Amino acid sequence: MDVARAVFNFDSKIVDGIVNGLATLSRLASRIVGGFDKYFVDGLVNTIAAFIGRLMSPLFRAAQTGFTQNYALVMVLGLMIAVGVFFSSDIITAFRNFFGMVN
Repeated sequence: MDVARAVFNFDSKIVDGIVNGLATLSRLASRIVGGFDKYFVDGLVNTIAAFIGRLMSPLFRAAQTGFTQNYALVMVLGLMIAVGVFFSSDIITAFRNFFGMVN
Protein backbone atom coordinates (compact mmCIF):
# COMPACT_ATOMS: atom_id res chain seq x y z
CA MET A 1 0.00 0.00 0.00
CA ASP A 2 2.89 2.33 0.79
CA VAL A 3 4.41 1.72 -2.63
CA ALA A 4 1.06 2.51 -4.30
CA ARG A 5 0.81 5.78 -2.34
CA ALA A 6 4.39 6.68 -3.26
CA VAL A 7 3.75 6.01 -6.96
CA PHE A 8 0.49 8.01 -6.79
CA ASN A 9 2.27 10.95 -5.11
CA PHE A 10 5.10 10.81 -7.65
CA ASP A 11 2.60 10.76 -10.51
CA SER A 12 0.34 13.49 -9.17
CA LYS A 13 3.10 15.85 -8.07
CA ILE A 14 6.07 15.22 -10.38
CA VAL A 15 4.65 13.83 -13.65
CA ASP A 16 1.47 15.92 -13.63
CA GLY A 17 3.47 18.96 -12.54
CA ILE A 18 5.83 18.58 -15.50
CA VAL A 19 2.92 18.11 -17.94
CA ASN A 20 1.02 21.10 -16.53
CA GLY A 21 4.19 23.21 -16.53
CA LEU A 22 4.86 22.37 -20.18
CA ALA A 23 1.24 23.24 -21.03
CA THR A 24 1.63 26.62 -19.31
CA LEU A 25 4.93 27.21 -21.09
CA SER A 26 3.32 26.30 -24.42
CA ARG A 27 0.43 28.73 -23.85
CA LEU A 28 2.88 31.49 -22.90
CA ALA A 29 4.97 30.89 -26.03
CA SER A 30 1.79 30.91 -28.12
CA ARG A 31 0.74 34.27 -26.66
CA ILE A 32 4.20 35.75 -27.31
CA VAL A 33 4.32 34.53 -30.90
CA GLY A 34 0.68 35.56 -31.48
CA GLY A 35 1.34 39.04 -30.12
CA PHE A 36 4.46 39.40 -32.27
CA ASP A 37 2.50 38.34 -35.34
CA LYS A 38 -0.50 40.54 -34.55
CA TYR A 39 1.32 43.72 -33.66
CA PHE A 40 4.63 43.56 -35.51
CA VAL A 41 4.13 41.46 -38.65
CA ASP A 42 0.54 42.53 -39.36
CA GLY A 43 1.37 46.13 -38.50
CA LEU A 44 4.32 46.10 -40.88
CA VAL A 45 2.27 44.54 -43.69
CA ASN A 46 -0.60 46.98 -43.19
CA THR A 47 1.79 49.94 -43.12
CA ILE A 48 3.48 48.87 -46.35
CA ALA A 49 0.11 48.21 -48.01
CA ALA A 50 -1.18 51.64 -46.98
CA PHE A 51 1.98 53.30 -48.28
CA ILE A 52 1.73 51.52 -51.64
CA GLY A 53 -1.99 52.33 -51.80
CA ARG A 54 -1.31 56.04 -51.25
CA LEU A 55 1.54 55.93 -53.76
CA MET A 56 -0.29 54.06 -56.52
CA SER A 57 -3.80 55.47 -56.04
CA PRO A 58 -3.33 58.54 -58.28
CA LEU A 59 -1.87 56.36 -61.03
CA PHE A 60 -4.76 53.93 -60.91
CA ARG A 61 -7.30 56.75 -60.89
CA ALA A 62 -5.68 58.32 -63.93
CA ALA A 63 -5.57 54.98 -65.76
CA GLN A 64 -9.25 54.22 -65.15
CA THR A 65 -10.79 56.17 -68.00
CA GLY A 66 -13.87 54.03 -68.56
CA PHE A 67 -13.03 53.45 -72.23
CA THR A 68 -12.99 49.79 -73.24
CA GLN A 69 -10.40 50.50 -75.94
CA ASN A 70 -7.90 51.69 -73.35
CA TYR A 71 -8.38 48.56 -71.24
CA ALA A 72 -7.97 46.34 -74.32
CA LEU A 73 -4.79 48.21 -75.27
CA VAL A 74 -3.34 47.69 -71.80
CA MET A 75 -4.19 43.96 -71.92
CA VAL A 76 -2.56 43.57 -75.34
CA LEU A 77 0.56 45.46 -74.22
CA GLY A 78 0.74 43.34 -71.07
CA LEU A 79 0.40 40.17 -73.12
CA MET A 80 3.16 41.32 -75.47
CA ILE A 81 5.46 42.08 -72.52
CA ALA A 82 4.70 38.69 -70.95
CA VAL A 83 5.44 36.85 -74.22
CA GLY A 84 8.63 38.91 -74.66
CA VAL A 85 9.81 38.04 -71.16
CA PHE A 86 8.90 34.37 -71.58
CA PHE A 87 10.68 34.04 -74.93
CA SER A 88 13.45 36.58 -74.26
CA SER A 89 16.30 34.09 -74.61
CA ASP A 90 14.93 32.83 -77.95
CA ILE A 91 14.43 36.38 -79.22
CA ILE A 92 17.98 37.39 -78.26
CA THR A 93 19.39 34.28 -79.95
CA ALA A 94 17.39 35.02 -83.11
CA PHE A 95 18.64 38.62 -83.23
CA ARG A 96 22.23 37.51 -82.71
CA ASN A 97 21.93 34.94 -85.51
CA PHE A 98 20.27 37.43 -87.85
CA PHE A 99 22.79 40.22 -87.29
CA GLY A 100 25.68 37.75 -87.27
CA MET A 101 24.71 36.62 -90.79
CA VAL A 102 24.27 40.17 -92.09
CA ASN A 103 27.72 41.41 -90.99
